Amino acid sequence: MAAPQLSARADEVRLLREQGSVQEALDLFTNVQEDEEAWQDLELVLELARAHSLAGNEAKVVLFFLRCADLNRPRAALYRCQIGWFYQRRKRWRRAVEWYGKSLETFPSYHLCLFRMGYCLERLHRPRGAAEALAAAVGAFENSAPSQRSRSAGIQIQILFHLARNLRETGDTAAAREALEKCELLDAGANTVIRREHHLSSRAEIALVENRPEEAIVDLEAARELDDRSAVVWERLGRSYHALGRKAEAEAALRHATKLPKGAVSLLGLARFLLAEERLAECAETLRQGLRDHPQGEVQFRLEFARLEIALDRPCSALAILERLGGGGRPAPLDSGGHGRVRHRCAPCQPPGLRARHPLPGVLGRPGERPRGNPAGLG
Repeated sequence: MAAPQLSARADEVRLLREQGSVQEALDLFTNVQEDEEAWQDLELVLELARAHSLAGNEAKVVLFFLRCADLNRPRAALYRCQIGWFYQRRKRWRRAVEWYGKSLETFPSYHLCLFRMGYCLERLHRPRGAAEALAAAVGAFENSAPSQRSRSAGIQIQILFHLARNLRETGDTAAAREALEKCELLDAGANTVIRREHHLSSRAEIALVENRPEEAIVDLEAARELDDRSAVVWERLGRSYHALGRKAEAEAALRHATKLPKGAVSLLGLARFLLAEERLAECAETLRQGLRDHPQGEVQFRLEFARLEIALDRPCSALAILERLGGGGRPAPLDSGGHGRVRHRCAPCQPPGLRARHPLPGVLGRPGERPRGNPAGLG
């Protein structure tokens, strides 16, 4: 097959892909690996790799992008990053992180790849690793040429916003504030990337971590004026009210948050409120609802179940939950301070079940009994 013909077929694949006729594009080259000349054509192999990515053909995505890396070694990191992006779009965070790591081995200052790595680590509840990747992305941006910074400013704004979130999760609120301030400064143009209410809500969360609920309420009420249908804003308002001892207002705000669009994420805040108020049966039911309605937050809900087991004087059951989250023999490798405190409370666990102070028949088992095989509804 002559080179002009190959170029024309690559254009044809691209056109079909952009029109949404992905399978038709792939049918043009069902055995491209057997055509030596076609398998040597970078442009054609790349277009087919993109088509396989859209079609969800995992094995072909890896094969074709790695072939691109072989054909163009100076840009190999970009093709490995595309494999990571394939997995990220399917929320397979660990596989994405693996491929982003391979990309960064040869291009450690790859701005976009560092951002995606940090985002996936955030979704895996690893804020320290996420903060490290995102901080490296910030450094790569600041060390780049002015023209590159201009092109990447939108990505950088998102990086700073996520960096602030993960620094806050690790307890470094001073650095989180600094990152958020840089984010707001860079995002001050006419075409903002992060909505103003999201900036306010993030700043309020930092204030809450620093035990300054009054300051948080000021920002959250301003955010609510901009978007009174935000479950996140209402949930954080509820937590702020609770920190000030305004329990009725706190519960009302938290329950209102759960009824808003995407309100299932607020079930965790409501469960924590109920646990703090020792309304343990209601807490258990709220956590069960959270597992049903917000499966993306499973790790946080399972951890809260562990805290509930501790409140019931059942550290063995709490430890079992952590071990299940970790995939078997050891507690989950989650690295924020709250998770460590749960593990610490599990340390004195003895084989016999401990008697619960607050039995919840039908929900978490009978007093003095370790749940059989499935603590706290773990499935």
